[in-house]
Amino acid sequence: MLLTNSSNALRQDLQLPRTEIELSGFSGAKVLLIREGNAPAFIRKISGSPGGNARLQAQAIKQRLTASQLIGCATTPKILEEGHLDGLYYFDMQYIKGLDGITYLRTASFPAIARFLDKLLMAIERFADLQDPQQLFSPRQNSLGKCHDILSAISTDDLRARNAMLALIDILENATMPDELAVTACHGDLTLENIVVTEAGDVVFIDFLDTFLSHWIADVGKLEQDLRAGWYMRKADPLPLGVISYFRQALATLSNRLLKDAPELLPIVLCVHLARILPYTRTIEDRSFVLDRLEQLIAKHISNEY
Repeated sequence: MLLTNSSNALRQDLQLPRTEIELSGFSGAKVLLIREGNAPAFIRKISGSPGGNARLQAQAIKQRLTASQLIGCATTPKILEEGHLDGLYYFDMQYIKGLDGITYLRTASFPAIARFLDKLLMAIERFADLQDPQQLFSPRQNSLGKCHDILSAISTDDLRARNAMLALIDILENATMPDELAVTACHGDLTLENIVVTEAGDVVFIDFLDTFLSHWIADVGKLEQDLRAGWYMRKADPLPLGVISYFRQALATLSNRLLKDAPELLPIVLCVHLARILPYTRTIEDRSFVLDRLEQLIAKHISNEY
């Protein structure tokens, strides 16, 4: 395989020992942990198809921009190089050694957890401050569009998933929510797995993504996907209830201060986030997990118990 980048060509000429470990993910891109000789390990993210090149390139741009937006509270892995391999766009980035948010919340002391939460809240507020009043969107229409896309991708034989989506669409059509919101900065996929805390306590955001809501409320919704719906528990033991309550209360307080419609909007955003996972589930267990949580949340919303 011929690489156009000169540094890659040099590494090939030297024939350094190379190891690759493929990491898991749901975005469709291939993610590799690579080590060449004695050089520091790095992460390579490769588009899953030529049609996904533009989307992955936009993620790289977003990752670079976010680093400059969050100085003082969080950072992102430095992008080392980018290019195309066999027609697929890729970018290499710094490998960050640390604990993902789930492991950190399970093992860190309470003062360390409090510092982590403070930085996370600061980052979300920084995203909220970076808004463009000239770019407005309808949260209802964007959410409905995404749900109809998901519904069209579900087999007509999958009555359980189709019924859940139809119920969610009905909620979206009748829910109280703002007519318009201004676009803000956001991560796009701010799950606990996509936050790394280094040994020094630095907070690092990884695996950026575009989203149906270009708004910070989408990031809070992703955190709720873990903290309320328990998405992380498909691969990890439950976090202490006190930690979950502490985080959720702080996120709710911030959200309510930044957006008066947050109490009504956030539960719906969470439901759409869960629904978005359905087309990417690879196992019966993951699919059942998503549908169980989605049905529970929809039932609570219909009965006004949220």
